[in-house]
Amino acid sequence: MLFFIIKDMNRFYLTVLGILFLAVCNAKVINVQAVPGGIYYVSGDNRDLQIVVKGKGTETRPFVIRPRSKDAIMRGNSFIKLDNQCANIIIRDLTFEDNVIQYKSSTSLIEIGRSKKSTVTNIRIENVEFRSRNGFKDRDKETQFHWINIFGNNVVINKCRFSGKRNRLPIIHVNSNFDNNVIRDNIFQDVPSRAAGALEAIRVGLADGDSDVRIVGNSFINYHGDSETISIKANGAVLSDNTFINSRSGISIRYGNNCDIVNNTFSNTVTPIRIAGSNHRIVGNTFNKNKKDASITFMVGGKSYPNVENIEISRNQFNLKNVTFNCIQFPNHHSFPSDIRLSQNYQNGIPLENKHTNIENNRIATKNKRSDNTVLYTYDF
Repeated sequence: MLFFIIKDMNRFYLTVLGILFLAVCNAKVINVQAVPGGIYYVSGDNRDLQIVVKGKGTETRPFVIRPRSKDAIMRGNSFIKLDNQCANIIIRDLTFEDNVIQYKSSTSLIEIGRSKKSTVTNIRIENVEFRSRNGFKDRDKETQFHWINIFGNNVVINKCRFSGKRNRLPIIHVNSNFDNNVIRDNIFQDVPSRAAGALEAIRVGLADGDSDVRIVGNSFINYHGDSETISIKANGAVLSDNTFINSRSGISIRYGNNCDIVNNTFSNTVTPIRIAGSNHRIVGNTFNKNKKDASITFMVGGKSYPNVENIEISRNQFNLKNVTFNCIQFPNHHSFPSDIRLSQNYQNGIPLENKHTNIENNRIATKNKRSDNTVLYTYDF
């Protein structure tokens, strides 16, 4: 086994791979059978502890995974996996720190189900802290993993804290075609940018179905991992009462229809909202100061982005010097937004007077071709 002195990012990466190889060889696998009212205690400082859970609790007597004492921690190649038939399980009060796992062993630090065939239901992850100081090579897929991956119904992630993730793949991925999943009152913070992106805080779906996921009351602070902090690639998501502060981006509806973006607040966020698709509602949001007075960006429809149609924009507060909406056109994309309805919006507390209440009738103030071969249009209100 070779070990390297940590002097720069690449050498740190090689060291991480060396540690990963050692961890795979030395991992301690614990097979846990969940039963109604049972508890599995995590004790002490654990490196390379892998907990594989089968079985079920009941709604009134769930099975619980929790620390025995406050100093319990899971490091290195440690993870928790719930198999495809688990139900009524609570994971709470744990800490994951500086983890490096193999994706083929587990796709995430907490893996909830394994495939689209999963029948997992009624899982709660509460007050769990995930933190990392590890460095990873920007474009490497060998060290990719989520922190939470959801193949299940009725999953609630509540009051957790996620900080410092640097490797590829979103912190939380919610797979499509599962119902009633909730991500509520969590903190996502201090995630640096990656040259290759692919580090969303939350990603829903892969353009492969529906999700009624509710993403509510979360805070995103100093989040720069991706051009889409929340990336929606499914139909029917609800995003409400979230706060974005000093972040690269906010909410992106990438491939989806029928989504609600309601009562969110964006402060010093470079691209607060970006949407493609149809039948979305953007209601009651607050856009505070950012460098470019950015607020809402639409994609021109084509092969890579569905057409933007039938969009309600109402009761939003734009605390900006200038209110403009942007529109991004990729090559061979020619379907411009249509039926974008604006009503009862405010600029710095004053009713926003629109030339027309439908965006395609407003004047295009600027048209700029950018270095990535896209064209940026700005609609002036």
